[in-house]
Amino acid sequence: MRGAPPGGAHISISHTPDNAPQLAKAGSRYILSGHIHGGQICLPFLGPLVAPSRYSRRWAYGGFQVGHSNLVVTSGLGTAGIPLRVLCPPEIVVLQFHS
Repeated sequence: MRGAPPGGAHISISHTPDNAPQLAKAGSRYILSGHIHGGQICLPFLGPLVAPSRYSRRWAYGGFQVGHSNLVVTSGLGTAGIPLRVLCPPEIVVLQFHS
């Protein structure tokens, strides 16, 4: 974030949402992430069985508020480990930012 103009819409792209607290603290307004693939195997009412994150299933998929930042975690297109998805379809996210 060094050298970024103040008051801008600072956008960070991080492979894993595990970096969200540090990026939010550094002043990123929007954080875009993936890595967890939405958990790949999800159960009704319970959500993902496993999420490869130090925060477990907390930010496995969706939109979240982290401090003053907006975190978006996509399930992406691929898989990790087991090539299987259950109740967690692949996705491409399109975000529109307006001033």
